[in-house]
Amino acid sequence: MRNYFPVPLLLVSMTLLFQDCTRTPCFNASLGFGLVSFTDAEADTIILRRFAKNRNFTILIDTVPLQMGFTRKQDTLEAASVTSGGLIYSSYDYELYFPGAAKTCRLTEITEEFREIRHSIFNNVKVGCENRIGSLKLDNQPVSPQGFNYFYLSR
Repeated sequence: MRNYFPVPLLLVSMTLLFQDCTRTPCFNASLGFGLVSFTDAEADTIILRRFAKNRNFTILIDTVPLQMGFTRKQDTLEAASVTSGGLIYSSYDYELYFPGAAKTCRLTEITEEFREIRHSIFNNVKVGCENRIGSLKLDNQPVSPQGFNYFYLSR
C-alpha cells in the first residue's frame, strides 16, 4: 500500500487557510473641514490649538498655524490641502482660532469608529482603510460629519 497526499488538495487547503487569516487595524481617522460664509481674508490665517482630551481645555499640548489651501464654491471654502501638523484626530480636543474673523471654535468629544481590514498574511496593504469619525461637538453642539471625516464651520 502506498500512502500519498494529493498535491492539488494541499494547494487548495493552504490557499483557503491563508486567505482571510489576518486582521490589521485601519489608519487613524483625520478630520477635515470647510468654511461657510468666511471671506478669503478671514480664512487666510488659522491657528490650531491641541488640548488634552476631556480636560476642559486646561492642558494645552501645542499650537500650530495651519497651512491650508481652499477652493471657493459660492459662499463655501472647501479644504484643498493641509499640512500634516494640522490634522485633527480623535485623541485630543481642539480650538480653531481665526484672527481675521475674531472667531474661536472648540471641537470636543470626537468619536472614532475603529475598523480593521482582513487580508491574507502575504498582503498587509491598508489601501482605502481609514477609520471613520462618527460624531463630534462643535462649540458644545453635536455634529455628524456630512462627508467622510469632513464637517463645516459657519461664520
